[in-house]
Amino acid sequence: MYLQGDASVYGIAACLYQKDTLGRIKHIGFVSKSLNPAERNWSTNRRECAAIVFGFVKFKSLLWGHSNIEVLTDHLALTFMFTSTGLNSTLQSYLEILGEFNFTVSHVKGIDNVLCDSLSRLYPPIDEDKLLEDENDRQIKKLQKLILIKRATNKEKQLLKETT
Repeated sequence: MYLQGDASVYGIAACLYQKDTLGRIKHIGFVSKSLNPAERNWSTNRRECAAIVFGFVKFKSLLWGHSNIEVLTDHLALTFMFTSTGLNSTLQSYLEILGEFNFTVSHVKGIDNVLCDSLSRLYPPIDEDKLLEDENDRQIKKLQKLILIKRATNKEKQLLKETT
């Protein structure tokens, strides 16, 4: 079993696959998610590690009990992180989550991690100014509608006065 992960500034992704007897890749699943503004501020190490943890959590039922899971990452530092000491508490907690799995970590070239890379970039940056503009547009349309309703009711009142 192979679990490949990647992270961008805006999202994380993981792909699960296996190889058949001829060495051909047989994809099993793909997962990705956008990162919220706080997560976008994480270090590259943390985002890349979060992508791997995300994959293990999402594919837990498929990975449980496998003794030969190979984690593939294009982030070279991640290959050493799983065997190093002196990690910060967040990265240590990630390692605790992964402690129930038997896996090895290997580095792949970025060019060979295209699928996960693309999935992690599915989520465009959120332009907060654009969000504010959209909200302002909604409010303006709402006010315009209320004004039209008010004008319509005033005309109806005037028509009623003229006819009575």
